[in-house]
Amino acid sequence: MHQPVKWLNMLFPNLHLRLMRDEEKLNKLEQLRIKYNIDNVIFAMGIEASRWAAVMIQKSLYEKEKMMNPNTPDKEIFKKIIMSRTNKIIPYYGLDISEEEINKAVESMKSGDDLVRYILLKESEEPQLQQDPFHICEQLDEILFETK
Repeated sequence: MHQPVKWLNMLFPNLHLRLMRDEEKLNKLEQLRIKYNIDNVIFAMGIEASRWAAVMIQKSLYEKEKMMNPNTPDKEIFKKIIMSRTNKIIPYYGLDISEEEINKAVESMKSGDDLVRYILLKESEEPQLQQDPFHICEQLDEILFETK
């Protein structure tokens, strides 16, 4: 890609950093954006709302918390991250999970991957706010999850 894509600079910093090193992925994403004539701001929002972004953000939160508080037990970090995603913290858009349900889920978690799987599962159970007739979100995730 000879010219930087505008939407890349609109992403959360941790997502930006993960994508900017993969020129092939950037090219595929930009081709998708052009194919459907999607505005740069809307495209950035689509990436930030993707399953891939949810995975990257949860991993980043876990890594950051572990670095800042290395002696904190993982289960305490898992609970803190899940709590930050609830509708008590993010009214109307957060996950509808009780503290009891969170405690039960955290008890069975053994790794950051378990945390990510749980959050993705809970997000998939939430009602979708928008329709995606062209399956653009699905195509975004296909490209974003590609590994070399």
